[in-house]
Amino acid sequence: MAARTLLETLNSQLLEIDKTIGSQALATDVQESLKKTFEAFTGDRSTENVLSELLDLYNTLLDCQPRMPNVILPIQKLIVSIHDDPKIELKDLQEALSAIEEDREERFQRIIENTAKLIGDDNKTILLHSYSRKITRILSALKGKGAEFKVIVAMQEPEKSDKLVQVLHDAGITFTAVSEYSIAHVIPEVDLALFGALTLNTNGRIVMGPGSSSIISNLENSRVPNYILMTASKFNLWEQDTPPAYVEVRKKRAGAIRYDKKVFSHDILPVEFITGFITEEGVLDPTQVLNYVRSLQKDFMKREEIIEELWVKRGKS
Repeated sequence: MAARTLLETLNSQLLEIDKTIGSQALATDVQESLKKTFEAFTGDRSTENVLSELLDLYNTLLDCQPRMPNVILPIQKLIVSIHDDPKIELKDLQEALSAIEEDREERFQRIIENTAKLIGDDNKTILLHSYSRKITRILSALKGKGAEFKVIVAMQEPEKSDKLVQVLHDAGITFTAVSEYSIAHVIPEVDLALFGALTLNTNGRIVMGPGSSSIISNLENSRVPNYILMTASKFNLWEQDTPPAYVEVRKKRAGAIRYDKKVFSHDILPVEFITGFITEEGVLDPTQVLNYVRSLQKDFMKREEIIEELWVKRGKS
């Protein structure tokens, strides 16, 4: 395997953390780390220098594949806050990060309510695939409120499935497990399937865990509804000009035969494959969710224009 660059190493580490704890928890951890950094930083604390450092961080994260909007967008907002108020202090940026996290949690609570309405009181059987902190938190919350449902887990490799099994067990949720390769045998028992995803791009492509596409295809063929849980903080509002997934070429050997194997970090699916998106604004069909994405782009593009101006000014200095 060829030596990795620093960016490739950072990229792979972010993806590994995402796989282990989920992208939402990763975003929270990044924000908490930034708040602690602002508190502990003893270097040049001028807004000009902090702005320069944040621009570098922002640019680096934009180069990662795939982009993680819920990690990057808070930094974008901090940069714009400094632009709007050059006298802003680090404690104000800490408070801004706390407000972003509170807003994210409030949106999440609305998703819980929307998921509860979707599941209803009919003792449904829900199919889950890869671990999603959002989904497990929601199901645990619904179980705590007395909701009755069963879960079928489409098992992957242990590091992806064991955590999901542990959470379901701890929450007292009834579940059975089946290999993801044998999912066709249990689809007749499934009422609906819930998936997490890393992001949704403006071109209508969903970036989600490996193996999801084949399961969703099986569900679609059997007309079993499938839903993705996603808050607006996960929408990739940039025009897609980078590869939608991280790919690593690994050297393999079969006896005397040597070959390269491409390993992709995520599956890429069009929104048309999904029945609906459970968002803070309700359960949206594919057309509605793309309209929601586009409705958020106006303010987003204004922030991007400010950042572009800052880069131009920085280049002249």
